[in-house]
Amino acid sequence: MQPADTPLSDRGEGQALRLAQRLSTEGNFADMASDLPRAAMTAQALSDENGVGIEFEPLLRERNFGRLRGQRSLTWRPGALSVC
Repeated sequence: MQPADTPLSDRGEGQALRLAQRLSTEGNFADMASDLPRAAMTAQALSDENGVGIEFEPLLRERNFGRLRGQRSLTWRPGALSVC
């Protein structure tokens, strides 16, 4: 699990561009995204390709997983995300 402020990797940037190109054939749409870097960079790729405006919404931010943040999910013990 990556920290929330991690930007898109080169691979992620390529994926965002391909998504934007694919969605350009779907017609007009609005773009709303989290204001965190990975989501914002993906939304910007969509905007650049399709000319749509972006509305950044903090309420769309990913959850805070506390001490699990930054750890690989393979290292989590069973039940680490269970709700009490």
